[in-house]
Parts: sequence; structure tokens; C-alpha cells
Amino acid sequence: MKRRAALALACAAVALAAACGAPAPGPFTVTVSTSDGSPGSASPAGTPAGTPTASAELQAAATALGDQGRGAFADTWAALAVDGANGRVLLYATSGDRARQLIAAARGAHPETAAVEVRVALCTYTAAQELAAVDRIVEAQRTGQILLDVYGVGPSGDGSGVVVHTSAEALQARDFVRQVQSAAGEVPVRLVEGPRAIPA
Repeated sequence: MKRRAALALACAAVALAAACGAPAPGPFTVTVSTSDGSPGSASPAGTPAGTPTASAELQAAATALGDQGRGAFADTWAALAVDGANGRVLLYATSGDRARQLIAAARGAHPETAAVEVRVALCTYTAAQELAAVDRIVEAQRTGQILLDVYGVGPSGDGSGVVVHTSAEALQARDFVRQVQSAAGEVPVRLVEGPRAIPA
């Protein structure tokens, strides 16, 4: 049985609203994602193609948001990323109201991040749902329910499902596609050819 590594795909981005003196609360906007939750759907407008090194303020805001998202707000949290080029944080969440509460909680716990702009992209699946699907796929291959290679599997990075890296042969095998999606359950799977995961 081949070893497999969890693949975390990048999702994008956010920016700092710079402030002098005491920081005023940064902008909060909800943007409906262009992602419809289907495999291979596009990321929302504003997602950067490349992200330069982010400022310390942006990194601190991302950490504060992540702490809340992986904790009390796991029911809505999907992903986030820091966009040093545009100075804002893009937060993927399944509920605009819960995302607003998440941001308020993060700013309350870390007031020094209050000036950082946060943009919310609404999505379909939480990180918890995606990670549960990842675990099911890994277990299905371990127990022989998936017969061809899974090189890597991980969350989409935008709350649209999971991404599985596999071989060109497997991509053409209908049984493999069915087996992987069956293991993932209701969470959509996007299949991508290679590369073979590096053993942990």
C-alpha cells in the first residue's frame, strides 16, 4: 500500500487596511463566491494568483481568524489565506452571519488586528466536512475499497470539496472515480493527475 500525504491546496487572500494610531475596525464585506460547490469550479473574484510575503499584521489577523474558525466557529469555517499584494484576508465560510461573528470574536480576542480588512466568500462545505471526506477516502484505499492509486488528497481550499491527486490511468477508470466519490460521500471530489506524493 502506497503512502499518501494530505494535500492542502492554496486558497486565497486578504489585505491590511493600514491605520495610524489606534486602529479603527477594518472593512468587512460579504462576497458571494462564484464557486457553486461543483468539482473544478472557479475561485471568487479577487483571489490572487500569487501572494507576496504578507505583513506581520496580516499574519496576525489570519492567525486570530484561524484560531476562531478551527474552534468555536468550525460549523462555518472553510479556509482562509493572506494576500500580501492586496492587503486583505479572504475568509471562506458557509454562513455570512456566522462569519461576521467569527470576525468579531477574532478582533475581540486580538484588538491589534481590528484594522485588517476581511472579505468573506460564501461556500458550500466546511473544513470539518472536507477533512472528514479526506479521512474516508484514505480509509477506503487502506481497506481496498479504492483499487487504483491515490497519491494525495486534501481540502479544496475554497470550501467546494476535496481534491484527489492520482495517475492518468486512474482518471480514465470509471470504477475508480465512482469508488472515490462513494468514499467521500456528499462532498464533491475533483480528480487531478499527479504528482505522486512524497512519502512522509
